[in-house]
Amino acid sequence: MITTEQAIELVKPILAPFPIEDVALQHTILSLSITGPEAADRLMQRARTDAFQYRVAAAWIEYQLQHGNPLPPGAVALVSDVLTGWKPPKQKGRHKAVNIGRNVRICAAVESLIDAGLNPTRNDESEAVSACDVVADVLSPGLHKYQAVKTVWANRGHHTIKPAFEPD
Repeated sequence: MITTEQAIELVKPILAPFPIEDVALQHTILSLSITGPEAADRLMQRARTDAFQYRVAAAWIEYQLQHGNPLPPGAVALVSDVLTGWKPPKQKGRHKAVNIGRNVRICAAVESLIDAGLNPTRNDESEAVSACDVVADVLSPGLHKYQAVKTVWANRGHHTIKPAFEPD
């Protein structure tokens, strides 16, 4: 059986922050470069009402300008509005992409601890240490948000990472 200290050391690298929003921005920049001005114009419309889409649009416009590419009409209109005082929408909470990245890391950490011999969860009244306990301790030392990690694990569905094939 793995000790709690060993379990903590095992999952620390898995739970390290991952810039999922940066990945989403880079993916969108590449996608828009391929799909053309109509898709860019749709993004510019969404950027007027969604803070995350605004950040994506701003990053794409910056990329286009740095590479000497022309801006489609929707992007020109957005830039013009910003320059004349229009304020972008405010972010309400974290974007769901941030939670997806976090949840994938939590599930991967719990799976690693299960492979190391810990039970994934415990009875809420129990004193035993489960994989969700260890992950909660690593994420929030001293706060012990076991129930939050347990909920992510219970709702894991598509957040789990499965190998493409199982070796014989």
